[in-house]
Amino acid sequence: MSLVPTSAKRVDRSKEIRKERFRSIAALAALVCIVAGVQLLFTGHYSGSILLSMIGIAVLLSGGVLLFTSSFFLARRKKSLENTHRWSSRLGSILVAGTFGCALVTAGLLFYGFVYSDLTIVEWGVLVMWLGAAFFFTTLFIPRPKVIREVYPDAVRLSLSNLTDARSLGLEWPDSQPGLWVGIYDWNHVSSLDTRFLFANMQEDHRIFMAVSALKRDEEHEELKKLLRADGDQYLDELGRYGREEWHTIFASTRSESVLRHIFQRYQFYYGTYLSYPFIIAKGDLNLWIDWLRRLLKNGLKGATRDIIENTHCVIMTDWDHGLEMFTNKVSEADILKVAEEIARERSLPLINLADTIELRC
Repeated sequence: MSLVPTSAKRVDRSKEIRKERFRSIAALAALVCIVAGVQLLFTGHYSGSILLSMIGIAVLLSGGVLLFTSSFFLARRKKSLENTHRWSSRLGSILVAGTFGCALVTAGLLFYGFVYSDLTIVEWGVLVMWLGAAFFFTTLFIPRPKVIREVYPDAVRLSLSNLTDARSLGLEWPDSQPGLWVGIYDWNHVSSLDTRFLFANMQEDHRIFMAVSALKRDEEHEELKKLLRADGDQYLDELGRYGREEWHTIFASTRSESVLRHIFQRYQFYYGTYLSYPFIIAKGDLNLWIDWLRRLLKNGLKGATRDIIENTHCVIMTDWDHGLEMFTNKVSEADILKVAEEIARERSLPLINLADTIELRC
């Protein structure tokens, strides 16, 4: 479907983070129940307390139910969403089923072993419990689902939401002030779309300030710095350690299309896997925006604040590897629709309003 640049139906994104938080809490609670249940069982067994052992079994069973619940909600996506890597989807399903099954089998074995005082059965129950825990921890390393072309054919997808929806991210934005939270996505042409969208929103007297981070390796950023120097752009190197890894970040200011195109083509692995890259469109010098870029790089979408939005033309961030998110109180809805329609027309693609189809996230 095609949109005319006047107005569009809004996507309600106010509950996105709450759903993610519920799944995280359920998974954590499940892990706690498994550990606590085992402790209660052993305490009850060695103290001769049948009641304590039964409570341990109940706690273990609760852990299995919570594991299933968190996995169920994680997999409960709209029917039009599938995984890019089918092996990843199948392996994830097997591991989730294995985790839930192990939890139930553990509860059954331990119940039987303690009721009939069969230590061998109890030991088997503990072994199955650890197998289930191994399945659970393995699911944490399964790649995030992405969208396949058969489900999402070539198209530019747009979501328009009120900036008040970003309160779910922690943004303090009053009802009395207008503002937009915009998402624009194209899984098959994302690199060119991201570049075009950024430039379309850059004002004549503004610059694009950005932070590009990658694991520290020899010559990791050399090509990017070469492009920045060629255009006379400001940039600053910064090294930082996160966990055991050392990261190398380039803070830069540019108006160069070749610089942005290089970022979206060269660094997709990083902003599609580890973190979000921030882009601030505003006036001024690079030093003025570095602290805000650090905040956005560290916190992702949750790093957007009222001060940043009010003092810039717009804040734009990568959202995994399939598009961009924008926070603004300067760019109008009509301008967003006009830009999105121009991008879609240039690529001979349809422009789809996600509010008329499905929610992008669940």
